[in-house]
Amino acid sequence: MESKSIEYRQLWAEANREKIKGYKKKYYLTHLDKCKEQNSEWHSLNREKHCIQMRAYYNSERGRIKYRIQGWKRAGVKHDDFDQLHKIYIDTKYCESCHVELQSGAGLTNHKHLDHDHETGLFRNILCGKCNIKDKCKKIINIDTINEPSITISSDGTEKDT
Repeated sequence: MESKSIEYRQLWAEANREKIKGYKKKYYLTHLDKCKEQNSEWHSLNREKHCIQMRAYYNSERGRIKYRIQGWKRAGVKHDDFDQLHKIYIDTKYCESCHVELQSGAGLTNHKHLDHDHETGLFRNILCGKCNIKDKCKKIINIDTINEPSITISSDGTEKDT
């Protein structure tokens, strides 16, 4: 009798996974302080276990994807669908500027870099490290100062307008 009850509960839990998630989220939000305190206590008692679990997670495929996306977000990248952006990143084989074949991993030469506008945070394209650096180092010319007279310093140390 007991085993049928356990089987029934497991089947119900599988069928109602989203419903249970909703219940847990609602409970967490209404009991935020209590949940945070319990989480903190569990982490302090199980630090090693947590580290092992997180190491295993970040070595999994989903964990590596999440870690990369977190890095992009920390760098200020803004996008509507980061999973789609990651798929674009993975599928890109050549630098969109110099067309060199790209590799995954850290480094400059031939390694993939997600290029984005640092002011707006919007994604531009996937580049190799060299092209990404070149793009960052381009001088931005201020239109207001183009027609201003330049000042030169003569050999005696005085300023002259030219």
